[in-house]
Amino acid sequence: MSSYTRDPVDKAERHSHSLDWRDITFEVTRKSLLGKKLGVKRILNNVSGSAAPGEVVAIMGPSGSGKTSLLDILADRVSSGKIMGDVLLNKTPRTPISFRAVSAYVAQEDSLMGSFTVLETLRQSARLALPKRVGHDERERRVQHVIDIMGLRSCENTLIGDVFRKGISGGQKRRVSVAIELLKAPSVLLLDEPTSGLDSASAFNIMEYLKNLAVEDRCTIVVTIHQPSSDIWLSLSK
Repeated sequence: MSSYTRDPVDKAERHSHSLDWRDITFEVTRKSLLGKKLGVKRILNNVSGSAAPGEVVAIMGPSGSGKTSLLDILADRVSSGKIMGDVLLNKTPRTPISFRAVSAYVAQEDSLMGSFTVLETLRQSARLALPKRVGHDERERRVQHVIDIMGLRSCENTLIGDVFRKGISGGQKRRVSVAIELLKAPSVLLLDEPTSGLDSASAFNIMEYLKNLAVEDRCTIVVTIHQPSSDIWLSLSK
């Protein structure tokens, strides 16, 4: 792995945030193909937990256990169903606007343009994601920072690749997806199955990068994991 470089974002502009969830219950209404209600299915039942700055916290469980539903609730990405319980940001009830301003979400599937290089992808993402007040020099500093922190320096000029063209590995693609979200310098980072589909070495590497990010930048990180290896288990805070 490449050496870690500290986040260039001004620390006065970036504050650490803890995330707590208390007694989360989630229910959805089951319907037939014709739209007839078939009853209510409870996905989550009184689930509580917490994640503090500097921690990588895992939501674990088999497929269908509701771990992605819980992560989506924490990320404020659920638009249907009934949610009960509380999600707190720094021990106070969060609001959607305030939470989205300090958080980022990385989906399980990588959505990247195969015809772009890693560097082109990150520069384009920075132009689209960062506010206009962030000038060219600052955007470039952030791009170079996330390349270093996610260990992408050796492949920065390599195409992402797709079914038509050879490109970077699956593990590197996953790290690019994480790097894109890190451009916004979130203090809370939520990731759905970041190790899914990766070989054991790539899975361990991405968790090590996340661990370094949490410790060095005081970022609060929550991930869903299906079945972690012993090495990944040891890298988790709880």
